[in-house]
This record gives sequence, structure tokens and C-alpha cells, in this order.
Amino acid sequence: MNRGLALSRADKHDEALVEYRKALQYAPADVLILTNVGWELAEAGDLGAGINQLQSVVNENLNTDSVPFALLQLGRLLQKKGNWQRASDQFRKATELRPSYEDAHRYLAYALAHEGRRSDALLEYTKVARLSPRELVRRYSQVFATQWLGNALRDQGKYAAAAATYRESIRLEPDYGMARCDLGAVLEEQGHRTEATQQYRAALMAVRSKVFDSTEWLVVAHQRLGEALIREGRAHDAEGIAELRKAIELDSKRLESYFALGKALYVKGNFVEAAAVYEEAIKVNPQSAAAHNILGLTLDKQGLVEQAVLECRSALNLEPDNAGYHANLVHELALQHSNGETSGRQNARLTLADVDGRNGFSKQSRPDQSASDADRRLTSHSANAIREHRRRKYKAVLT
Repeated sequence: MNRGLALSRADKHDEALVEYRKALQYAPADVLILTNVGWELAEAGDLGAGINQLQSVVNENLNTDSVPFALLQLGRLLQKKGNWQRASDQFRKATELRPSYEDAHRYLAYALAHEGRRSDALLEYTKVARLSPRELVRRYSQVFATQWLGNALRDQGKYAAAAATYRESIRLEPDYGMARCDLGAVLEEQGHRTEATQQYRAALMAVRSKVFDSTEWLVVAHQRLGEALIREGRAHDAEGIAELRKAIELDSKRLESYFALGKALYVKGNFVEAAAVYEEAIKVNPQSAAAHNILGLTLDKQGLVEQAVLECRSALNLEPDNAGYHANLVHELALQHSNGETSGRQNARLTLADVDGRNGFSKQSRPDQSASDADRRLTSHSANAIREHRRRKYKAVLT
């Protein structure tokens, strides 16, 4: 059973399925194992078989304590299939069998929001807040529930409704900065960048709140403000980069902030500094394939082809099924074979622009090559020193 769980977390669903079936030989009627079999069938590619398996588990075990979990998983698979009404029914049954089942209330709320039943969704999110182990969330259940409803609407692409919901959360508690951060994000999605920037600044002003712990949103506000300022144009680049550096100073383990700062430096043409940022990101999480991949692309821009090959290979080793990483490695190997032709070519198959916005570059913001020489110029001595250090470091690895 435990081995099956570990394999499932590693996305090795076929192997997990084998382990669960072995476990069934010792406990053929175990509802948890049978439920996990259904889930792994779906994750391995047979959604219909997974749904049928879980429906069978639910039908044959109505009186067992584990059925609410089976109902939850069945609802999640029905969501994947696009059958939101049936999914809601399963989540509701789970909450009826186990009223304190927080996950079931949360999934039910999300499904109700998707169906347009926002009042009902808010009621379910309020139940989630009141079940929270955090006393503050229970005390301000309406504030948190309203924010969570806004998050659901945002995730479903309903930005106008999400913005209105976040505004209601702020009306209930003006010092709740996280709602302001979330409002800023959907305002950006709607193209209201100036107002979004104002919300991020307001979130930073809310750090004096005597009710809420501002550490929850302070890093997010600095990062999003930095990104928003950089998007406003070159005149705001310096302030934007300073905000991104503050975000990293406040939480040096948050990978998103490194990606955001690296992107800003890359777009400005500061490839040496950008590479240093991505190297720090890899120290935070050596298993981040995206960080290795982006570092490889940034090294390529400096003409450090051998180093770029190593990073692209690392990315591919971590995510062997990623076609973009395959293309990048082939590209860098071709350059290596041709004795390191001029770097910075436009034919790299996957650029920073292809990486998700919260883990690198958004698809709408591919760095162009029109930055001025002044923007690209670092002190010649320091840039060359850093490049030489990298050459020696990677040479040691290669030998």
C-alpha cells in the first residue's frame, strides 16, 4: 500500500496500480485500496475504467467509514470527464456521510462555483473555513470564504466575477492584503494594469494590520508588484527589479520569485545576472527541471554552449517526456558539434517564453532582441570574470 502511494506521487501510475493489486491479494475488500485502484486506472489513461471502479466501490460499500473518500475521488474523476453535476452529487454525499470532511466541502464549493451557483458555493466555503484548524480563519470565516470563492472563479476564467468577489472580501476586511494581491492578479488579466499596481501597493501598506499575519501576502505582493512595474515599461524596470529582490530576501526558498527576477534580467539582456539567479533557484530546488532548462537557455545567450548542454541534459533527465527539453538538448548538442557558433540564435525550439508564467516566462512575454546595448551592458570586467568562473566550473564537471 505505502509503495503504491509513493509511486503514485512520483506519477508512476502503472507501477502504482501493480502494487495496489498486490495489496488486494491480502485485503480484497479494503475500500481504500479499491479506491486507489480506481484512481490509478484513471491516472494511467483509462478514465472510464477508473470511474466504473469507484462507482462499484461506492455501490457495494455504503455503510463503511471509507466511502466518503471513495465518493470524493469519484467526484474528482467525474470533474475530469466534465460531468460537473454528477461530481457535485458525489461531493455532497460525502459531506452528508461525514459532515466534518473539509476536502469534500471544498470540492463541492468549487463545483458549485463552476455551475454558477455562487451563493451555494460561498456557503460551502464558509463551512470549510469553520472547519479550519486555524483560529483566525474560523473567526473571519466570511472573509476567507469570500476570497476562496474569488480564487475558484479566477481559476475558472471568470475574471469579472472574481474581481467583484475579491472586492467584497476587502470590504469585509480592508486590511486583508491577500485579497488585494488576488484582486490585482485578475485586474491584470482584464488589462487594468494601473489599478492592479495600486492593489499590490495597498497590500504592502496592510502589513501594519493587527488582525492578519502579513507574511502570508508580503512576499506575493512584492513579487507581483515587481512583475507589474516591469510590464509597465522601461522607466519602471529598476523599481520592479528591486521589488523582486525584496521578495527573495523575505523568502529565499520561494522558487517563483527567482523565476520572476531571472525573467526580468533576461528581458533586459543581463544574461550573466539572470544565469546567477537561476543558479540560486537550482540551489533551492535541484529537482526543478524548468530551472535547469532556463539556465541552459541563458548560458546559450552567453555563448557557453558546453555549460548549456549540461543544464539542458539535467532538465531532460528530470523530465524525460518533455518534448521541448528534448528539442533544446538537440539544439545545444548541434551547436557544440559545430564548435560553438554564435549564441543567442532565434531557432531554439523552447524559449523562456514557453514556460508557465508562475514558473518562468508567460507565453505572451517572449523576450525580443530589441533591447538597447546600454540595457545589455554590464561592467565588462565583472561579466567576463563571471563567465570565466563558469567555464572553469563546468570544465571540472566535464572532465
